[in-house]
Amino acid sequence: MNVLPYLGLGLSSNAQTTDVPRPFALLDAHPGLFDYVEYSAPLDVAQARAEATLFAELERRRADVPLVYHPVHLNLWGPELEPVDRLALAAAHVTAVGSPWVSNDVGWWHHAGTALPGYLYLTPPLTPEGLAQCVHHVEHVRDAMPVPLLIENPVVMTARGSLHVLEFMERLSKATGCLLLVDLGHLLSHQLTRGHSLLEGLDAFPWDRVAQLHLAGGVVTAGLPLPAQRGTANSRLEGNEGGVRGVYADDHPQPIRDETWSLFDALRPRCTSLRAVTYEGDGHPEPVARRVLERLRKSVAAGGTALPLEKAVRRQTTAPLSDAWALFDEVHRSPGPELDYRVAVLTERLDAEVPLSRVAVAPTREQVARFMGAPAFREWFERGTRSLGEAFLNWALVEARRPELAGADALISLEAWARSTFVKARKSGAPHLDTTFPVDLTEAVHAARALKRHLAARGIVDGSGWEGLLQCARRAPRTPWPVRLSLDGPRVVVSPSP
Repeated sequence: MNVLPYLGLGLSSNAQTTDVPRPFALLDAHPGLFDYVEYSAPLDVAQARAEATLFAELERRRADVPLVYHPVHLNLWGPELEPVDRLALAAAHVTAVGSPWVSNDVGWWHHAGTALPGYLYLTPPLTPEGLAQCVHHVEHVRDAMPVPLLIENPVVMTARGSLHVLEFMERLSKATGCLLLVDLGHLLSHQLTRGHSLLEGLDAFPWDRVAQLHLAGGVVTAGLPLPAQRGTANSRLEGNEGGVRGVYADDHPQPIRDETWSLFDALRPRCTSLRAVTYEGDGHPEPVARRVLERLRKSVAAGGTALPLEKAVRRQTTAPLSDAWALFDEVHRSPGPELDYRVAVLTERLDAEVPLSRVAVAPTREQVARFMGAPAFREWFERGTRSLGEAFLNWALVEARRPELAGADALISLEAWARSTFVKARKSGAPHLDTTFPVDLTEAVHAARALKRHLAARGIVDGSGWEGLLQCARRAPRTPWPVRLSLDGPRVVVSPSP
């Protein structure tokens, strides 16, 4: 029989020294403000030590506050079980930092190591079939961990299946023997998507199976007033007059919504086996983080007893997993609020890698959605052999053959050339590379930047003005253009040579 220790109140971190709030600065200034740090970092602890700049301090101060590892990108659903080598890395990481348990959202995060844009995992269908698939995944991960696995309810942007998300999680918990981590923002997303009132469908849930709660910031996108009609997709949330529609985005730097606080106040007393409450405050200013932690401290004691755990039953569970690809296609091709949000996240990712090609070929939401619904997008994710930017460039070259996109090919060729050429500079360790492109696109590059400033300043997001960019590309002189290539994150920046 294992035990789950009582940890109390925790603060989450993405383990970077540049992030706010700074957990140990906050703790030093206000001793006893929280009891542990929950953090996310790469599965490989050696990689985490190299890339997570706060990691050395996390390890050094383990004697002051325990660490809880929350990797967040282990697949607990999807077409394939989590590879054993990744599970071995996670297990070694947990052991290295002394994490008393490990937790993960129930969803499909990655394929062949390639994560979905923005880590917007796919939620399993809330059906008996989806449940059987998740049982198979959870048992596979659970049995590879040296500590208990807590399973977290996923964000629900689109309701698929008739089960309430907590009924789904209850069945999953009982089938696998894993206790639950309930994320209250994720729960809000389900209630909003289903059109439920805030506490509808929660009374019969076995709250004594909840070992941990998460409280985080979030935003409801496309929050437009709707009539208050109970029992329909338009019914309101209690405390939100008129109701809202759209999707709940699990964006931690956003403020904690009143509805999330209401869920905490209503549900925390029901969680009689609660071992920990984590404030996922990454991105919140330190004065805000302090106020939230002080508010939570009134409900979360600093000490408590350990919870005995029965040994998990080990069984040979199997379930067909291939259906996940059909849902992948449905999610990325079906119009609705979830697709709108995923398109926005994808646009942000593309602009970080190939902004000229994106605005030349897909300046509007509808055109980015064309790429998301194309075989090229699924092939990028399924094969995992190239970057998202490269997949988009290959698709964009085909799109550029359309007559109305004349000129776009020049901008696509420029970014493709810059990315391949800069590889040579990387090998030498040079910070930049001075070279020459055969077409002088000075005016077009300037037009793209000027258009971006114009649209952003005025809040215009419909792709207006893009045809002027293509005019500049079409009339670009075919003369050598001296340029300097430099790196800005995942993007190779093209600028005139100094």
